[in-house]
Amino acid sequence: MRDDNTEELDWIVRSFRWAAADEGTSARRNFRAVGILRANSWLREGVLQAGRAIDRFVEHLGV
Repeated sequence: MRDDNTEELDWIVRSFRWAAADEGTSARRNFRAVGILRANSWLREGVLQAGRAIDRFVEHLGV
């Protein structure tokens, strides 16, 4: 079974190949879009981890 990271990396590789086959401004725009999507993925994961840490802290306090 494949995890989300593997599927995301596959998608990024396909996007880079597609962008490399394209020319000029369009290719730069595609590379930028892939970078934004990757950053959003990292941000989402960071928010989820922070939420889990807060839950553990609140549980530790017994609130």
